[in-house]
Amino acid sequence: MSKAGTSGYVFVLVNTSGPTVLLKQQLELPATSTKLATEVRVRRTSVRYEVSSVAVMVTHSRKNQGSFFLTAISGADVEMCKKKIVSTQVGGALVEERFPRCLLAEVPNCLEAVNLIQDKCGWGIRTSKVRCKPVKGCLALFLPMEYKAQATSQPLPFNDQATSQALVPFNDQAGGAVTTPDAKRHRQVWKTSNGGVAASASAVATPQTSQQASAASMVAAASRRASNSPTAPTVPTDKGGASRKRPRDDDNNLYQKQVSVLEGRMTVLLPLLLPAELNPNFVQARLEEMMHMPQGRLAKFQPVIQRALHSHANKHSPSEGQVN
Repeated sequence: MSKAGTSGYVFVLVNTSGPTVLLKQQLELPATSTKLATEVRVRRTSVRYEVSSVAVMVTHSRKNQGSFFLTAISGADVEMCKKKIVSTQVGGALVEERFPRCLLAEVPNCLEAVNLIQDKCGWGIRTSKVRCKPVKGCLALFLPMEYKAQATSQPLPFNDQATSQALVPFNDQAGGAVTTPDAKRHRQVWKTSNGGVAASASAVATPQTSQQASAASMVAAASRRASNSPTAPTVPTDKGGASRKRPRDDDNNLYQKQVSVLEGRMTVLLPLLLPAELNPNFVQARLEEMMHMPQGRLAKFQPVIQRALHSHANKHSPSEGQVN
């Protein structure tokens, strides 16, 4: 290489017969191999780099509290920062193995920008603050994969028409309604009479009005016959069983949704923690910090957290045993 600022020649060697032997050897190496040049590792890395700003970094750090990793490279631009951080290790593992995304931002003062992010969003997975100088440089924020909650079905609308059709069926659509034998007999006579035929014809023309009117008339007639008949069977009253059953079902569904959300969060959080941090109390604190909840809010989900830790340990213990 010639000295800087001097004239000279640049030679480019082109191989027209296909990939060279050196390129084939490089392709056989993993992207994290230290035998590769830094530029090649940057091109082959699986981390998705995005040029961003400090404000965007604060927003993403708040969304991923307790699971991000922040670092700063003094006197570097975006391209030089990529070369510096591609070989960074976190907890004995390369950042590429733990984080799929990285936000980059050039700042005039690294120390001021780092303090702003850490004061508002915490230290992430770090155990101490980022060491940097108050000089121009580039920040790198490593983030876990994006978690998207599964869409839940919307509740059915509760209106007068739906309620009346559920309580008083029309055209033998039972719908779970409780009726007396006299009311059933009255409906059968009404269907076979001329009035029932006329009512059915009018129901085809105007379905909503005719159905509501015929349902109301059936209920009134059944009530009169039931009150006048001395041997009419009594309809068992609801002692609160149906009304008590629905809240239990709703509470169970809500609990299952909460468990699903926590399990999704832990699939992202647990691979990022160090072995010493894989305990239920620490994971609960991290989850509460990530989800902006008060301390102790997730105490009732300790069995779920312990089950997730046990499953995580079973998945990773065989691989660790093979390495040892």
